[in-house]
Amino acid sequence: QRDWKANNTPAAWQHLDATRPEFRGWEYRHLATLFTSNQRIFRGHTGSVTAVCYSPDGRRLAIASEDRTVRLWDADTGQEVRTLKGHTFRVTSLWFSPDGRRLASASWDQTVRVWDADTGQEVRTLKGHTAAVNGVCFSPDGRRLASSSDDHTVRLWDADTGQEVRTLKGHTAAVSGVCFSPDGRRLASASHDITVRLWDADTGQEVRTLMGHRSLVNGVSFSPDGRRLASASWDQTVRLWDADTGQDVGTLKGHTSRVYGVCFSPDGRRLASAFMDQTVRLWDADTGQEVRTLKGHTNWVNGVCFSPDGRRLASASADQTVRVWDADTGQEVRTLKGPNSLFTSVCFSPDGRRLASSSWDQTVRLWDADTGQEVRTLKGHTGRVSGVCFSPDGRRLASASEDQTVRLWDADTGQEVRTLKGHTSFVTGVCFSPDGRRLASASGDQTVRLWEADTGQEVLTLKGHTATVNGVCFSPDGRRLASASQDQTVRVWDADTGQEVLTLKGHIREVTGVCFSPDGLRLASASQDNTVRLWDAAKQQELLTLKGHTNEVASVCFSPDSQRIFGWDQQAKVLAWTVRDGQPTEPANPPARPESRDALSPDGAFRALANGTDVQLIDTAEYARRNAWPPPDRAERLRYHGEQARQAEEQKQWFAAAFHLGRLLLDQPGDADLLRRRAAALKNHAAPPPARMDPAPP
Repeated sequence: QRDWKANNTPAAWQHLDATRPEFRGWEYRHLATLFTSNQRIFRGHTGSVTAVCYSPDGRRLAIASEDRTVRLWDADTGQEVRTLKGHTFRVTSLWFSPDGRRLASASWDQTVRVWDADTGQEVRTLKGHTAAVNGVCFSPDGRRLASSSDDHTVRLWDADTGQEVRTLKGHTAAVSGVCFSPDGRRLASASHDITVRLWDADTGQEVRTLMGHRSLVNGVSFSPDGRRLASASWDQTVRLWDADTGQDVGTLKGHTSRVYGVCFSPDGRRLASAFMDQTVRLWDADTGQEVRTLKGHTNWVNGVCFSPDGRRLASASADQTVRVWDADTGQEVRTLKGPNSLFTSVCFSPDGRRLASSSWDQTVRLWDADTGQEVRTLKGHTGRVSGVCFSPDGRRLASASEDQTVRLWDADTGQEVRTLKGHTSFVTGVCFSPDGRRLASASGDQTVRLWEADTGQEVLTLKGHTATVNGVCFSPDGRRLASASQDQTVRVWDADTGQEVLTLKGHIREVTGVCFSPDGLRLASASQDNTVRLWDAAKQQELLTLKGHTNEVASVCFSPDSQRIFGWDQQAKVLAWTVRDGQPTEPANPPARPESRDALSPDGAFRALANGTDVQLIDTAEYARRNAWPPPDRAERLRYHGEQARQAEEQKQWFAAAFHLGRLLLDQPGDADLLRRRAAALKNHAAPPPARMDPAPP
């Protein structure tokens, strides 16, 4: 109950789920209802759910996601009706036309797309924005569309022809949301320049600038009568404004985290807001009093939407679900599950002409890298396939699986050549030696095994780890092997004798990845302790501890010249450091991630990214643009470093907090609040850590 009241939902469920069956009495049943008694859950997306929207008749629900799709659901039965594909980057916003026949979606691929809501066919693609599109909205008469973008503009479009009618300029940073007034005569926009602006929808003239928020404004909503305007901000408040005069008429306080979205109920009496703290809150729109806090999401909530009759509330979350709440009684209706077959890894063939992917559906798939057509599906595994790797000559393919086997395939015919058996638990990864004559595999049985690639014979079993081995990597000359484990160590082995050469200790949580530098002189390791560590590959010596990530680091890799190190966290955010002194540096165009969820074509022209249930091919120049660091635009830098600093402070990652606050001060010198926060972060970073008891041996 203590964790539930503190809104630590995952911890609360973990404690509850650990209750032994014989003790699951009425108290257990009562507490269990807290997790399920007030929502309908829509599952199916394989990425963070970014937006949700009811159709005007309330019979359908549209859901957008980072997985680049829009899904339509029957709001009554909970059945998924259709998946709309076409966007090439995350979808950020949705809006039905007033007659419910069309659906508009906005995306970071810089487009707005209009769909036939009945057939799911794409009707039109609206191009004109020069950066990510964050918001979209139909006018009340359905004749116009408005969109907001990171290019600092709001654009008006003819909804029938798709022609751009007008570009509204005035914001000085990314425009995060846009909304028509109920009479269609005005337009409101929210921006990272910390303002809300009101525009004349006919002339495009700016009517008023509403100032009062102290941080980025993420969303804006008119009341049904058009007299009030609500805005949501990272300053942890929702503000109410008089839509005619622009006066601030109320601030809804009590939030303990950023507010990502806000929405009026159809009768205008209630407001719903979406929070980073994983909750949805309901407010009395007249008094500003909080009415109810809805708990259940296990990650931040991106947006909220009332049903047309006001009886239900839908919330979209980064936990990949949409939850539908009964706004009055909070009764559970249904849990919906969609297809869930994630790609786990991807790998280019040495000649760059083919692409191999592994998946939870127990298959390996081969693709034509030029056309994107699936060439062949390799079936044989009886468990999820966790990794895939081409031999150096491209003639063979090795796959690792939870079925405790490694399988070798003919890369041309797709025929299974050999099944390597010996592991007694799931296989986490597989790697060919540089000469292609041997194969190394890592497993949950705490071993690394070496195999003869031609005969499939097991050559050596490397024992020493005391927990699951997460990854394995050959040195460039093939004479050594490094392994990363949940036992918090990296071990280096002689690849010929199987003798353990080095045990590298320093990480305080499990090690998720390991990589040799191309010159073979150094090793880098990634860990759930949020750090990357650099080691001397010949000595048992830690050279650098690289900090900056505010989440678990999932993988690590060197640049081809051995001068930079790249680390990716669980959300695929990449940071880079110099090998010489560990200073942060530009992470654009890193090499392929070593665990192969990311692959670089041999000619360097394209990257393949395993993203949910899709594999995305992207031009490396575009990849570099998306990963530009620091962001070239001042507003983007403020947004990026502001978000990273706040996350680091919340997670007590003081080194990272001080770094990002320092970057903010470069753009905002003398800011008293930033100076205070950075001083506090540096002080906390310098303080000795609290005493920690080492865990008992297993």
